[in-house]
Amino acid sequence: MSTKERYSSNSDSTFMMKDGDFYHNPCNTDEHCQSEKTDLRCLSDSGRKICSCGARGTYAKEKQKCVINLDTACTVGRSECVFNAFCDKDYDTEGTCRCNSGFTEDLGECRAENFKPGLKCNNDGNCGFDRTHLKCLLDPKAEALICSCERGQSFDSESQQCQSKLGGPCELRTAENPYPQVCVKSAVCKLDKDAYKNPTEHGTCCTHEGICEEFEEIKPRKMKARGEECTSPQECNSEKTFMGCFYVVGANAQGKRICDCGDNNKFDEDTQQCSLGVNKGCSLPTYGSPEPQKCIKHAVCQPHLDTKGKETREGKCTCEQGAQDGICNEHSKNPSFEEMKSSGCRVQSYTWAVIVGLLFTLLVIHTPVKIT
Repeated sequence: MSTKERYSSNSDSTFMMKDGDFYHNPCNTDEHCQSEKTDLRCLSDSGRKICSCGARGTYAKEKQKCVINLDTACTVGRSECVFNAFCDKDYDTEGTCRCNSGFTEDLGECRAENFKPGLKCNNDGNCGFDRTHLKCLLDPKAEALICSCERGQSFDSESQQCQSKLGGPCELRTAENPYPQVCVKSAVCKLDKDAYKNPTEHGTCCTHEGICEEFEEIKPRKMKARGEECTSPQECNSEKTFMGCFYVVGANAQGKRICDCGDNNKFDEDTQQCSLGVNKGCSLPTYGSPEPQKCIKHAVCQPHLDTKGKETREGKCTCEQGAQDGICNEHSKNPSFEEMKSSGCRVQSYTWAVIVGLLFTLLVIHTPVKIT
């Protein structure tokens, strides 16, 4: 379409664009750019005059008007400033574009002091994406661009971040990535593995039990204490307490199940965990792995030996000094004088018994034997 076809000229030489878009339209004065509506100015460009925003701002085609930059002169009631900014009146109808309350200027844009979904935006930077993972997305209801979490995510107001639900992506925190994509509080990030089975920096949000169903939000489950009725070990917080969900033995049990430690294991009130009993299989701690279940008091995990005589990571719980009825005794072998004294033994009686024994031995030795 030629310039002559696109534009018509009336007697006063006012140029009018047929489709109503005056941007880059040839002009002689600001009136030819409909500046009252568009905020366009008739400016010189490469030896010709066209309707342009100039250095004052950028042209928003969908709005068919200039969006004025921050700290730039504007007209109150007419000019439109950059997102999350307004034309602050200086005098009469003239003013300056400044950020709205709750926003601060950052590289020519107004960024929220506290990011949250629903803020108007024109790019991900307006939403603080690098830290919050909020994206500038189209809201069909409002027919506008607003800061939102992507599908399969929910916004956590405490951390001010979009967090992935089950099946969603997650990342490992590193020096290069101080604000990684994290999971909702009730899920954990199960890292992917490379060809050499080494953990990578990316993974999937799953439950502690390894369930990774796509975008299913987990509701925190109230954990049961020892002795409370249960239907599964997960209700007993087995990952931390090592308790199981066992059937109650007895005539009136009627299929009742409770959280408990099981046969030959003991509940430690100090750690609130089930400890492994004597001769129970155990594992030694491994770097980078969860803390294994511990043995009962005064017992240690004695590692097994492999075919070459080297210690393995697996073993069995063995008392440090001895056992009685499945319980390790603190002083059960070769008690010292101090141990006997501290345990209430009568050392004097022991001493007299030794003396009497020696006298009896001497008497037997020196008694003459009559030979017949």
